[in-house]
Amino acid sequence: MHGPVEFMRTVRVDAEGRGTVDGTPSLGPLATIVMDWETYVRLACGRVRHGAVADRVKVEGDEELADAILRNFAVTP
Repeated sequence: MHGPVEFMRTVRVDAEGRGTVDGTPSLGPLATIVMDWETYVRLACGRVRHGAVADRVKVEGDEELADAILRNFAVTP
């Protein structure tokens, strides 16, 4: 995230599909996704699909993986 309060987190997913969040940056991540806070909140709350805000999201690395993450980004029921 970038904006007034920035942070970087590393999300790791094991072979069983369980994810963990780590506060230390990963060296050599498979995919990096960068966005502002408003875009993050709108995606996480399911208020917008990633295609509608693609111009506000920067992806580096494995674009197919990043696309899969962004398609399933909404965490609210």
